Amino acid sequence: MLIASNVKARYMPSLSITPYLKREKAGRVMSFFKKADLEATRVRDGIVLRAISGNKTMITFFDFEPGAVIPAHKHPHEQITYVIEGEMEFTVEGEARVLRAGEGVVIYADQEHSGRVLDKAAKAVDAWYPIREDYL
Repeated sequence: MLIASNVKARYMPSLSITPYLKREKAGRVMSFFKKADLEATRVRDGIVLRAISGNKTMITFFDFEPGAVIPAHKHPHEQITYVIEGEMEFTVEGEARVLRAGEGVVIYADQEHSGRVLDKAAKAVDAWYPIREDYL
């Protein structure tokens, strides 16, 4: 294993461990991380975010308390949300649906959307393109 000296802090600012790189057969570099080592940030009441990104893509891990609310908003990023635990009601362009663990939603750029967590805590993972700099 190589200790990463070429990983820019901009792309992994919240890691509290030294990232390790492994060279694959095709010469690509893989960076490894643990969710527990990513910096946790409370972005709203009842919502905690952890983020990790590469050069062009990003994922975020969200932990939600019961009743947490994501107000209606839109952004230029594409977003794919996958619920890992609990239940969340999402509204995308006026269409509302309850998502349970194992279900997800694709939110295209500039689509208005909102969410709320139902009566139990929830966890979700979001994939983003391009990177949401405001989450790093």
